[in-house]
Amino acid sequence: MKYILTACAILFPLVAAAQDNDGFDRLMTRKRISCADIEENARFLIPAYHRNGHLDSLRYLLRYWERNCGQEEAITRTTLILDAEAGVLASYPFSRLTVWNMRDFKRKTQFAREHPERREFISGNLFWRDLDKVNDQFDLFTSVLAQEVRGKSNEPFAGQLLTFYGGETDSFFTLLHRRQIENRALQASYDSIITEIEDEYTVFMSVTAGWWIPTGNASLLGSHPELGFNMGVMRHGYSADLMILFRFLDAHSSYTVRKNGVPTMTDHFFSGYIGAQFGYDLIRRRTYDLSVLSGIAYDGFDAIAASNANANDNVSVNSLNLNLGVGGRYYLEEFRSTFLTAELRYHFVDYRNPGGTDLSGNSWSFRVGYNFSSGWQYELLRDLGAY
Repeated sequence: MKYILTACAILFPLVAAAQDNDGFDRLMTRKRISCADIEENARFLIPAYHRNGHLDSLRYLLRYWERNCGQEEAITRTTLILDAEAGVLASYPFSRLTVWNMRDFKRKTQFAREHPERREFISGNLFWRDLDKVNDQFDLFTSVLAQEVRGKSNEPFAGQLLTFYGGETDSFFTLLHRRQIENRALQASYDSIITEIEDEYTVFMSVTAGWWIPTGNASLLGSHPELGFNMGVMRHGYSADLMILFRFLDAHSSYTVRKNGVPTMTDHFFSGYIGAQFGYDLIRRRTYDLSVLSGIAYDGFDAIAASNANANDNVSVNSLNLNLGVGGRYYLEEFRSTFLTAELRYHFVDYRNPGGTDLSGNSWSFRVGYNFSSGWQYELLRDLGAY
């Protein structure tokens, strides 16, 4: 009996809790309306409200949609067209978000026009969750309404904006970039976005190959191939990068160095170069740039290799390297994310080899490179008519 009472004492709270949970489950009947549900219904109701002249209800619905979902592109578009229709477009609070929403409308419209197979493409490649809604009844409604209002408007800015939302999206941002759109608030918002994008750094990295040619007494070392890589940034025509290079193959002629105080003949040569490089673009074009270059580096070579991997008995000859040159970039695609480089540099070096062969003399190098960069800024600038 004692065990039965103990079991009841344990099980009774569990049964009561289970009953409470069942009761709560029955009470949980209120459903939170999702943004997707609101958007779906708004896209259906707005054309009907406008067709039946219920403009106040239409405005309330737009505010409800915005309050629950944020200032989405479709809300911006509809509000601007309705303000133009009502003749109150001048009071619209144009902002940076307005510009971004207009850019999204342009991209979606152009993509839908150029890629009729978009429904298959969107699933794996695009970030616009509403791209498959382009050219649905709501979008056709706003396009037709924009064209109708444009035909009745005598205001230049309203005409330009309505032409854009009527589907002719190619020229609006170009006109805005040329300051041919007559709206100060929109122009200021646009200018701040362009400035922000142009102020971003472009990160790049490259694989480089070239040829190194010493002069003066150092010419007895012979010319050598170079292989290396670099990483850096570009901004407003300036560039800076860190370069690591290696030169290899034996010297052209034997030379003398001191090892443990004893003059030793060698033809061994394995060189390393690590330094900072800087550039400024004198000429900037859409497909190429021409630059002046400078750099500072640690430059040296092993004259006698270490006897084994753990030994520290190698002999090296080193120097500070100051260099100047010219170079160019050739961009392989529209957004500058891949490009080729070529550069010619003159290096001021002083290879110190006390007690050995005089290796004084400067050097030339010619290098070519294949580069990768973050080209997202140029895609944005193109969409915004600034590239």
